[in-house]
Amino acid sequence: MNYYDRVRRYLGIPLRGDFVSPQPLPDSIDKVIFCPESSELRRSLSIENKSRLLHEIRRRWPGVKVTVAAKDGRYLRGDDEVVAIPLGKSRKDSLRFVKAIKDSDLVISVDAGPLHIAAALNVFVLGVFSSAHPLTVINFKTRAAVLRSGLLNNAYCELEKCTKPRCMDGLSLDQVILKFDAKAVRRVAYDHCPAGYSDSEVL
Repeated sequence: MNYYDRVRRYLGIPLRGDFVSPQPLPDSIDKVIFCPESSELRRSLSIENKSRLLHEIRRRWPGVKVTVAAKDGRYLRGDDEVVAIPLGKSRKDSLRFVKAIKDSDLVISVDAGPLHIAAALNVFVLGVFSSAHPLTVINFKTRAAVLRSGLLNNAYCELEKCTKPRCMDGLSLDQVILKFDAKAVRRVAYDHCPAGYSDSEVL
């Protein structure tokens, strides 16, 4: 069940169903905030994949102002052209982060938190997904695009011991998903990598 529908059920209000209407990326943007880190390791981009996707962002939108927000300082170093926002838990840190999202034209995130904040502020989002399934995370009719490896084949991955999310390798903005098969049954993978990698490759 979609995360938002779980809350609706708890509150006793009508359910809306899965997010099934991804949109194409905007043709033109001036500011983007990029959140490459999640509290779950298997959902974070590696430093290499973060740099690769940052290159993709600049290739697609030349001249765009990029802000990178992360707790781990390694994501904030190595590129003098980005605005770095260290994420913290103080009220000041939180307000700065929310303002950065509000002032952006696009939020790109591997973590659900920034996606939910952006959706609430009506800022277009690009969700970059690994283990989680986009249909269950994004709210009904959110202005959002989705980037996820086709190798995952409609699966929700619960392979908790994965420390090298290979499904995040090689993602390109040219591979944004424009249509979901709403009738396909989502399956949950507990024991084997749904992208087909062996244990030695993902553990």
